[in-house]
Amino acid sequence: MIKSRNRIARNNIKETAQECCTALKAAGGAGYPYSIQWTIDTIDWQQPSVEVIVSRIQSGASNGDIILMHIGGINTSEVVDRVIPILKGMGFNLVTLTELLDL
Repeated sequence: MIKSRNRIARNNIKETAQECCTALKAAGGAGYPYSIQWTIDTIDWQQPSVEVIVSRIQSGASNGDIILMHIGGINTSEVVDRVIPILKGMGFNLVTLTELLDL
């Protein structure tokens, strides 16, 4: 029973990897040479409080992180105003993706 479950899991992983690879190849073919992912998801689209979003960023921040935030988040603009000084106070240097990836 365990062997058959492992085989199914391996097949699912393989299928997912193939689908992902196909999508990345299509994006590259369309002129998008990079697939950028984030390391901190603020989940701001769920409309949590400013304090919750700031806490998610502050507690998870480390060098090289990419923080995902959405333009339409109700509290997102206030969070940006509050979290930038906090991150700078923690010693982080905020940069663009171009700078981060050294492009």
